[in-house]
Parts: sequence; structure tokens; C-alpha cells
Amino acid sequence: MKKYIFLIAVYLILLFVFPAIIGGITFVAMVILIANVFTRFVTKHCFSDDTNNDENWYDLASAYLHFKKKD
Repeated sequence: MKKYIFLIAVYLILLFVFPAIIGGITFVAMVILIANVFTRFVTKHCFSDDTNNDENWYDLASAYLHFKKKD
């Protein structure tokens, strides 16, 4: 009887623990990727070295207002 209880425990561990670990790893990877894309966008459009920061913020604001008008 102890053997069956052990097998049921192993089955439940495999059923719940491994998918949770895989899901957690996937979630962390997605957060890292989204943060990476966001920081690249912000650094490219807002903090580039070739122009002034104020101009870049103005470009972002004007683009936002331009697309907002279309809606």
C-alpha cells in the first residue's frame, strides 16, 4: 500500500510542480524580453546622442497626438 501512496505522490508532483516551474520560467523570460524591448525603444527614441532629448520627447508627443486625432 505504501508503494501506491508513493506513486500517487510522485504523480501529483509531476502533474503540478513541473508545469508550475516551466510556467514560471516562461513568465520571467517574457518579462525580461518585454523590458528589453521597452528599454531599447526608450533609449533609442528618448535618449539618443545625436539630437537633444527635448526634441525626441517632442517627436514622441507629436506622434502620439497625431495618431490620437485619427481615432
